Amino acid sequence: MPSWRASAWLDGNDSDRFATALVVHIDVPTRTATVASAGHLAPALLSPTPTGTVPSALELETGPPLGIGQEWHDRSTQLPADAVLFLFTDGLVETRVDDIDEGVRRLGELLEGLPFDARTILHSALELHPGEDEDDVAVLVAHVP
Repeated sequence: MPSWRASAWLDGNDSDRFATALVVHIDVPTRTATVASAGHLAPALLSPTPTGTVPSALELETGPPLGIGQEWHDRSTQLPADAVLFLFTDGLVETRVDDIDEGVRRLGELLEGLPFDARTILHSALELHPGEDEDDVAVLVAHVP
């Protein structure tokens, strides 16, 4: 519902503006994550191993950005015990020099093997950003016991 309202507002302003968005609902007791994407990158699912983390992309169907379309589909995923969801904006992985795919690849390499600690994961990921681009950077690390 919030996605449709935001998209309708952007459409009604008769402008070329659009925005990407990611809506995530985590049911902690059942460890179920339901995700809908409006043109946004998929979050990474980090699973613990004896040597650190193993990242994998959370599978979802990416719909159009808000202001461009109004059809989004959510997808539910059962999270393993002690999982971490890593959500981030494209400003973290896309620069004027590297394209977004290269940035996502570098992020995956960085996340692999990190100590399984939300604070360490957050601070390590933020070091990936050079700090000189004008794009916004947002990162959220959610530990689901």
